[in-house]
Amino acid sequence: MEAQASALVVVDMLNPYDHEDSDALTSSVGQIVKPVASLIARAIDEGVEVVYVNDNYGDWSSSKDEFVQSALDGARPDLVEPLLPPDAASFVFKARHSIFYGTPLEWLFSQRGIDHVVLVGQVTEQCTLRTDPRAGAVR
Repeated sequence: MEAQASALVVVDMLNPYDHEDSDALTSSVGQIVKPVASLIARAIDEGVEVVYVNDNYGDWSSSKDEFVQSALDGARPDLVEPLLPPDAASFVFKARHSIFYGTPLEWLFSQRGIDHVVLVGQVTEQCTLRTDPRAGAVR
């Protein structure tokens, strides 16, 4: 069996937490920040590709740096700071629930030979669950 090239995909973990239902979300996110940060660190240590895919909240003019700063300036920077994208991480904006729908993620994976993906994120009943790897290049 040939070796798999892997990627850790961090889904929607950069959030300003300034929306209507953020209190319910922040209580669950607070429980996963440390394990997710550890997983990201482990992936980096092991040379695994790390890709952040985040809802852009309708702001198509934002850059990665502006977006990250907006999340840090939000209501819960303590939930954002431990999960900041490493310099080498790729960053993809999405507009819908799935990380593949209307994004260049399939192309990125094919260009980098990624055929094994680990998803980690919040709001799993929406964005992570709706990301079906069969919809993209991952098999």
